[in-house]
Amino acid sequence: MFINNNIQHFVKNVMDLEEKSLENLNNLDFLADFTTNLNEELMNLGKEITLNMIDFLEEKLDIIGLNPRERNEFIMYWLPILENNEKSIVYFELTKERERGNKLIITPKPDSMLRVSIHIKKVNNKVNIKEQKLETFKRSGFSAIEWGGMTY
Repeated sequence: MFINNNIQHFVKNVMDLEEKSLENLNNLDFLADFTTNLNEELMNLGKEITLNMIDFLEEKLDIIGLNPRERNEFIMYWLPILENNEKSIVYFELTKERERGNKLIITPKPDSMLRVSIHIKKVNNKVNIKEQKLETFKRSGFSAIEWGGMTY
């Protein structure tokens, strides 16, 4: 575990990225990031979900670019949290947004990097929000994949 700008990164297999070589990074299952907050205005975008949470997550994570194994691990972690809420607003904070306020530095530098942070806000009433448009990540060479999220 390491702390950077008050953001805690929990790494599967309890490893310190600074001590790992490219060979060992290729064996990393995932890097999960649990952020501290998101601008409330961004929660006006996203998607309100009440049913079919697995289908929703599968569809959105596929669009974003997670492979089947990464989608499965992401869903196994976040589905129970979503199921505890009768209704949720979900917003995906992706690489460009994440990099603005929280640079991730990996050595050696990856050829491509995907950072996905799901933001989940429990709501009690129906809300009118615009659905978030998601960009698709294209992998090339050594790819670093980070996922995590925050509940409100």
